[in-house]
Amino acid sequence: MAYIIEEQTTDGGDIDEKKVYGDNWFAQSFTIGTTGDNFETTLTEVRIECRKIVAGAIGSDLILEIYEGNPSGYLIGSALSTGTIAETDVTLANKIWRIATMSPQIVLQKNKKYVLLVKTTSGDAANYYKWDAAIGTSVYAGGQGMQSTDAGVSWTGWDDYLTAGDFAFQIVGGVFDATMCTYSEAVQKVGANASTISTNEEILGVFVRQAECRAVIETRYNWIDNYSTLNDDVKKILTDYVTNQAAIYAISFDMSSFSSRLEATQMIETYEKQNKELLRLLQDQNTQKFIENA
Repeated sequence: MAYIIEEQTTDGGDIDEKKVYGDNWFAQSFTIGTTGDNFETTLTEVRIECRKIVAGAIGSDLILEIYEGNPSGYLIGSALSTGTIAETDVTLANKIWRIATMSPQIVLQKNKKYVLLVKTTSGDAANYYKWDAAIGTSVYAGGQGMQSTDAGVSWTGWDDYLTAGDFAFQIVGGVFDATMCTYSEAVQKVGANASTISTNEEILGVFVRQAECRAVIETRYNWIDNYSTLNDDVKKILTDYVTNQAAIYAISFDMSSFSSRLEATQMIETYEKQNKELLRLLQDQNTQKFIENA
């Protein structure tokens, strides 16, 4: 279930678009947890708002790369993940959001700073891509826009030179796959002291799907198939049950990060008590009919 991890979507207008071609590259630093949930999340795609200007053709696709960022927001090391946007997919008219599928699908760490680099290998002053930015004010607190005129050999950060600005971008990810809750809802139930292992998207997703299956079997009603048809006013009782049960599995899986084993077992006992009452309600046929028809 992909969702936006981090973003900056303020439209700077046509005057603030920056030209990407040849050695003229641009980048945007970002910090996980600035606008989205501060979780470890698997990167799947990056979206940028862009268009192109051509007299003939640019001759190369847009290349998007993710790097680790240093404390000042500048990129360091080698690219961690790469994606492309085909030249043929970028319009000549109004700028629109375009998607680059990223590979490999790295895990973005919470509180960590990264840099999105946007470049191409050809083009000139008459044939170029334009990446939308909001220049003159810092609209994104987790990083800054920057530019290089020598193909990434050196970089100028806008915030460092009194020309604050940020590019339009969306960092998208998530391999969490469940029906009755989101990744954020599941993580919240596991608790602030849960280990990174037990809150890993794939592992927690397995626990949630097991909890969903348990809800179906114990109530003898297929909530999974019918969940999307239920009214929001009543479906959250299922979210409550499933996240409680998934938390029981996750906490039992790894108690090492809790302040004590007692803390972990008390959380488990609390969720078991809550689920006993929730299950009583969900097994009742009158309750099932009410949820169906609400």
